[in-house]
Amino acid sequence: MEEQRAFVRLPAPVETTYTVLPDGRPQRTLTKDLGAGGARLVMEKPLAPGAHVQMAFTLPGREQPANAIAEVVWSRDVELVGRTGQRRSAEVGIRTIEIAPQDHAALAQFVADGLRSG
Repeated sequence: MEEQRAFVRLPAPVETTYTVLPDGRPQRTLTKDLGAGGARLVMEKPLAPGAHVQMAFTLPGREQPANAIAEVVWSRDVELVGRTGQRRSAEVGIRTIEIAPQDHAALAQFVADGLRSG
């Protein structure tokens, strides 16, 4: 399959809060990878492709989270092994559809810094 992303992603666990729109409750999760145009999230259960979510990424060294509206592109069940044994979970791929220029720049800078140091 040919890569379709417009932005590079950095494999990085970033604390993230998401809310499924229009009326979901805020949930906390981690990214598996993150870029200025989207992310792969680790969640307890899959989300439906096409769903819209409000995202708040907590970037190291930045006081305010980077906020965005994103669309779920894909979602799949995975099994993660933790200290307590296997636990079913999901990975969800999102694509940013609305983001303020300063938050987009912060995400792009985070990725660039991570790639330089990695």
